[in-house]
Amino acid sequence: MIAGYSQQGNNQEAFKLLSRMQKHNMDPNGVTFASILKACSGTASMSENRLLHAYIVESALDSDDFLGSSLTDVYAKGGGLEDARKVFDCITTRSVVTWTTIIAGYAQVEDGEEAIQLFKKMCKEGIEPNKLTFASLVRACAAMADSTSVMLVHSEIIRAGFDLDVVLGSALVDVYAKHGKIEDAENVFNGLQERNIVTWSSMIGGYAHSSGHGLKALQIFQQMLAGDIAADVSIYVGLLRACSGLEAITYGRLVHGSLLEKGLECHKFVVSSLIDMYAKCKSIEDAYTVFQMATCHDVVTFSAMIFGYALQGFDKDAIHLFYEMVKLAQVPDTVTFVSVLKSCSNSASMMDGKLIYSYIVESQLEKDIHVGNSIVNMLTTCSGMEDAKCAFNQLQERDNVSWTTMITGYAQAKDYSLALRYYQDMKEEGWNPDSVSLVSILSACNQETLVAEGCEHFEAMKMCNIMPLEDHFNCMVDLLGNAGLLEEATDLLLCMPNGFDVIGWTSVLSHCSSLQNVEIGRNCFEHVMALDSYKAGAYVLVCDLFQSTGMDKDAILTEKLRQSSYALEKSGDAAVKGCDELQHLCAIGRETFHSKDMNCKHHAVPNIKSVQNMVAR
Repeated sequence: MIAGYSQQGNNQEAFKLLSRMQKHNMDPNGVTFASILKACSGTASMSENRLLHAYIVESALDSDDFLGSSLTDVYAKGGGLEDARKVFDCITTRSVVTWTTIIAGYAQVEDGEEAIQLFKKMCKEGIEPNKLTFASLVRACAAMADSTSVMLVHSEIIRAGFDLDVVLGSALVDVYAKHGKIEDAENVFNGLQERNIVTWSSMIGGYAHSSGHGLKALQIFQQMLAGDIAADVSIYVGLLRACSGLEAITYGRLVHGSLLEKGLECHKFVVSSLIDMYAKCKSIEDAYTVFQMATCHDVVTFSAMIFGYALQGFDKDAIHLFYEMVKLAQVPDTVTFVSVLKSCSNSASMMDGKLIYSYIVESQLEKDIHVGNSIVNMLTTCSGMEDAKCAFNQLQERDNVSWTTMITGYAQAKDYSLALRYYQDMKEEGWNPDSVSLVSILSACNQETLVAEGCEHFEAMKMCNIMPLEDHFNCMVDLLGNAGLLEEATDLLLCMPNGFDVIGWTSVLSHCSSLQNVEIGRNCFEHVMALDSYKAGAYVLVCDLFQSTGMDKDAILTEKLRQSSYALEKSGDAAVKGCDELQHLCAIGRETFHSKDMNCKHHAVPNIKSVQNMVAR
C-alpha cells in the first residue's frame, strides 16, 4: 500500500501509513523504504525527503548502503545537493550507481569542477564508470569555462572502450556545440549510428549559435525531416536563431509557417524567438505583430520586443513598451533593463534613464554586472562622465565591458588623458583590451599626437590576438598624418588586409593638402577615385592642394572632372567619361609634376615597421 501510494505521487498518504505502522510497533524494513524512495525520486518535496530520511534513521537502517544510495538520489533530484552529499559521504561501500548519482547531482547544479573531482576519486577507489556516469560527467562539463574538460572526458570514454550510443553521443554533441567546438560536435554527430530528437536539436542549436554556420542548421534540418523525425519546440527555436544570424527573413517566414501548421506558435519561447528573428531581420512591424498576437505577455516576450526595438533604433518605442510592461505588473529582468537602458543611451533621455535606474534599484538588480555596465554606459551619454565615474566605482565587479565603457566615454567626451589613464588602470587590473577600447585609445593618441604610444598600442593588438579593423587602421593613419609622417601613413594603408579604405586615403589626402605634398596627395587621390569616384571631398582637397602649390591647370582639370562626374551621376557613359578624364589628369600630372619640400617632422616612428610586418603576416 505504501509503495502504491508513492508510485501514484500521493506521498502524504504513504507517510501517514508509515506513521501508523510505527504506532502499531510494526517497523518498516529496507524493502519498504527502498520502494518508497524509488517512487519519491524527483517527485517528493524537500520536507518529505527529510521526513523519510528521519524514518530511516529511526528504523536504524541509515547504515544500509543501498538505502544510502537511494537517499542520495532522492536528495540530489529534489534539489538538496548538500543533504545528498552528507548521505553520500556516510556510505561505507559505494557502487557505480551511487557515484553516478552524486556526479549527476553536481551536473544538475552546473558544478562541473566538483563533478570532475568526484570522478577522479571514484577512479582512485577502483570503481569502473559506466555509460550513465560518463553521460552525467559530460553534462557537468557544459557549464565549465572551456572545452578542455569535455575533451578529456571524451578521451576517457574512448579509453574505457565505450561505443557512443544515442544518450552519450547526444550529450557530447550538446556540450561541444555549447563550447563552440563545432567541428568536434560534427565529428561525434556524423559518427552516431542512431540519433534522437535531442541529438538533432543539439546540432542545429550548435550551428545556430556559432557564427557563420547558420546555413548548416537549415541544411541538417532538411536532413532530419528526410529521416521522418518530427521537429519539436527546441528545434524550431534553433532554426529561428539561425535565420536571425543570417538575417534570412524568407527562411524565417517558412519556419513561422511551419509553426502555425503545427500549432506551436503560442509557446512563449517560440514567440520570443519569432520576435527576435523578425527584429534582427529588420522587420520590426512583423516582430510587433507577433508580439500583439501572443496569447499572453510575460517578461520573456516583453523583453524580446524591447530588445528588438532597441536593436533597430526604435528607442522611444522601447521605452514606452517598458512603461507598459511595468503598468501590467510584469517584473523586468536583466535582459529588459539592459535593452531599455541602451535605448535611453541612444536617445540621450536623462529623465527616462533616471526613472528606469530607480526601477533597477527597486528590483535589486543594480549589482548585476550586465545591468551595472549598462547603467554606466547610459550615464556617459545622458548625464556626463562624473556620474558615470560614480556608477563605475560602485560596481561590485568589473569586466572588460566596464573598463571599455569608461575609456570610450572619456574619448567621446574629448578627455583623452583620462581615457589613456583608465586604459592603463584596466591593464593593471589584469584585463586585456578589446577591439572597441583600442579604437578609443588610438583615437586618444591621435588627438594628442602621441605617435610612439599609438604605435605601441597598435602593435599590442598582436599580443591580444585582435585583428586590426578599418577603424584601427584609420586612427593610426590619421595619427601618422597629423605627425607629418605621410609615407608611413600610406605604407600602412597598403598593408591593410581587407583591401583599401576610402576614409584612410581621404585622411592622408587632407594632410597632404595641409603639408603641400603633391606627390603623395596625387597618389591618395588616385586611390580614392578607384574606390569611390563620387567622393566630393576628395576633389575639393586635391583642388586645394593644386591651388596652394601653384598648379592651377591641374586644379581646373580636377574641377571639370568633378562636374562631369556629377552631371549624370547614374549614367554609365558619364562614369566612363569621368574615368577617362581622371586617367588624363593623372598622366598630365606625372609629366608636369613638381614638388615642394615637405614641412614635416622627420623623427623616427617607433615600431611602425614591425606593425606593418605584423599586419602583412
